[in-house]
Amino acid sequence: MIKSDNVMLVSICLFLSASSVFIFLFSYLWRFNFFIILISFIISLLISFWSYRRNFLNLNKRSNLFSKLSFIILLLPFLSLIFFIISPVIFPIKLEGFNFLRFTGVYDYNKHIYTTVAIYKTGIPPLHPYYPLSNFSYYYGFYIIPASISYLTGISPNISLVIFALFTIFLSYGLIYKIIETSINNKILKLLTFLSLTTGSGLDIIPTLLVKKFLLENPNHIELWPKILGANLMITNIPVSALWVPQHLFAASLALYTIGFILKKEKIDILPLSFICAFILFSSTFVSLTFFFWLLVIFIWKNKLRKNLIITGLLSILLVNSYIFDLLNNKSGSIFQFQLLSNSKLPLPETLRFLTFFFINIPLEFGFPLLLLLFLIIKNKAYLSKPLFLLGIILPLLSIIFISSSNWNDYGMRSILPLQIAIPILLAIYLEKIESTKIKTVFIYLIMINLLISGTGFLFEAYWRWKERKLFPIEESLLFLKLREEKTQVVSTLDNYFWTSYIPVLSFHPLYSPSLYDSRVYLPKEKINEFDHFGNFVENLFLKNEVGDNPLEIIENKNFLFNYFPNIIKNFPPSIFIIRNHNSLYLIKGWLSTYKVIFDRLSPPTDYSPDFSSYNLNEIKEKISSTKIIILNKPENTIDPQKTNKIYLKKDLYFLIGCKNEQKEQEIEILNRSLFTIPKNKNCAGQFFAPENEGFYEITEKQVLTVFQAFPVEIYNLGK
Repeated sequence: MIKSDNVMLVSICLFLSASSVFIFLFSYLWRFNFFIILISFIISLLISFWSYRRNFLNLNKRSNLFSKLSFIILLLPFLSLIFFIISPVIFPIKLEGFNFLRFTGVYDYNKHIYTTVAIYKTGIPPLHPYYPLSNFSYYYGFYIIPASISYLTGISPNISLVIFALFTIFLSYGLIYKIIETSINNKILKLLTFLSLTTGSGLDIIPTLLVKKFLLENPNHIELWPKILGANLMITNIPVSALWVPQHLFAASLALYTIGFILKKEKIDILPLSFICAFILFSSTFVSLTFFFWLLVIFIWKNKLRKNLIITGLLSILLVNSYIFDLLNNKSGSIFQFQLLSNSKLPLPETLRFLTFFFINIPLEFGFPLLLLLFLIIKNKAYLSKPLFLLGIILPLLSIIFISSSNWNDYGMRSILPLQIAIPILLAIYLEKIESTKIKTVFIYLIMINLLISGTGFLFEAYWRWKERKLFPIEESLLFLKLREEKTQVVSTLDNYFWTSYIPVLSFHPLYSPSLYDSRVYLPKEKINEFDHFGNFVENLFLKNEVGDNPLEIIENKNFLFNYFPNIIKNFPPSIFIIRNHNSLYLIKGWLSTYKVIFDRLSPPTDYSPDFSSYNLNEIKEKISSTKIIILNKPENTIDPQKTNKIYLKKDLYFLIGCKNEQKEQEIEILNRSLFTIPKNKNCAGQFFAPENEGFYEITEKQVLTVFQAFPVEIYNLGK
């Protein structure tokens, strides 16, 4: 069994793992309720206690007290810095009213929060936060606990998430510390190894500053410099991973600790290991692949463990079988975004470029420890026989050459986190075996230099993240606050501007919107096509400029969209429909001023602020289906732009036409506001316009406009 002074740490990790698995299993069948979560916590607590019951009874609280206090003293400044950077996730800032901070450049926390909110609001499997007609196929195991805490206590999901993230970072480094403590005897090497893993673990600050200085692009963040140079091979160092992706770091440290534990045993505890394996799998798909590599080699290496490993694997798969089935059935981007790299099919220059960058990027991201470790291995080939080296380094590292994932190559950044933890520890273990004091001293100085450079890089990273913070406008912050009070399950919007994407993050509501934000990858292809159809439809109906050869063509198309609108949203649950008012500071392109006229004919809206109103979606479905736009008569006003640029309009709804005699694109403005653009090779352009007041309106054209016409338009079947 595990040593007594490790019991509390490991049992907490086991408790979190088992709790997530149990809540997942029960909630998958019955969704969230108080008793399911409570029973899950109790069962997982009993399993944790039972697994280490003997050690609990003999727990020596005084053992290694000084060592534990040193660990906490070293870690607290690091955790405080991370909390300082992500604190805007919790604390808004008052500036001439109430403003939410748009975080601090730590954009992954958007995903962390909307995943937590999706579970908190819709249960398991969670519905997609930006398209709740589909399940959210994502590795969401890490977020089950904070979502459950919010569900049981009423604490805001962003608060429970940040507290849980900091707690698991603490646990992650606790596990790392235990590996260091049991593997390394030299106190100086222990300290330097732990500092390397908390404060810095790479030299990537050097190319970051060089790229920032000499290239036009401006990579303020350490992980961006490979992207600027056009290489899809990105690796993030340990401190930045703790800042960005605590779920992957926790899975990585748990995986590394578990592998080290298995290697020391001739017999393993199947039940605890099964829960940990299941938790790693559905908390980090990327780390679980590296974990699988390790277990596979152990299976081959240690024949005495094969039976137990088979049983553990089958039980782990059984525990999260419905999760795996959901991922595979939905063809989730969490799995299917992986792609095999066939470098043999690439042109020779591209292949050489990829491999060159690979051998440059890896040492820069891992720092001196990797280079020093390679030196020790070359010097003493006996180290090649070390199973931990084979398990922790060779297979995951080589896999990066052949396996990739789209965009930022999350596979490369996340899958080798256990490797990044293992390398400084292995270096210290091997360094202790060197008899020459001079060589040891040189190595220690090199590690200290690496620590100084990479630690500076992490401080720069923290500074740049904090400097990027931005405030939401007052009216949007007020909207988010008031939406939090809404009991409605789902919110719908017409806008596809950035404020809509923050409704799940800051208002804790699932959202229907033409914009899917960055969670698009977590939909299967057919669902993406379905969403695109929905997004294009909303765009054409409410946001897109209308152009055509004649006004009847445009109006008929608009009427068709009106009639089809209920079909496109027929499966939407009851929700409120948020729109930005037409007198907003942001007068968006298209006919947003017109849909305000339409919605004003519905039941009186709920005003969330002077700039936002909400309507009942069921009423919109009913009324818009019978809506019809017609042109009442001939143009009420026709002007010759060569003689005057002012047109008299009443406070009504108009359909505006502009004609040209040159084959050039031209833009038309009213009151210095872009209204619509006449494309090339078009004789007419149309746009609906609802004047706020009766009077003369100034027409501005960027090219030569031959005629401008205003047709009065009526909207029928909308009640008043």
